[in-house]
Amino acid sequence: RQVFYADYLAKVVVRFLIPESAPCDTAVDYGLEGVRIEMAGSAQQHMSDEDGQVCIVARAGSNTVLARHPRLGPNGRTLPDIFFDPGRESKMTVFVDIRVFLFVTWDDVDEQEEDTLLD
Repeated sequence: RQVFYADYLAKVVVRFLIPESAPCDTAVDYGLEGVRIEMAGSAQQHMSDEDGQVCIVARAGSNTVLARHPRLGPNGRTLPDIFFDPGRESKMTVFVDIRVFLFVTWDDVDEQEEDTLLD
């Protein structure tokens, strides 16, 4: 026995942007390429393009989407309650956190150099 289900499908376009790309900065776009999408615990065939854009088609209604990319951290980024509306194409923008690590080291200064620095 086979059971078939029919349901409405809807499309949501998600754009992953790196913060250097402010909405007023039209000269350059910094989209994040290669973001993988997971829904309902399974990996989808969706991946963001060179502009950081990915088009997700899913059953109509509210869904939770998990985006995975090294720049989104080891656990990825959860996008809760994205509403897939069959009546229109929805769009959303996700800004990617940038983490900058600074390491400061001091060279060992011998006593003669320290005396000249103080003079």
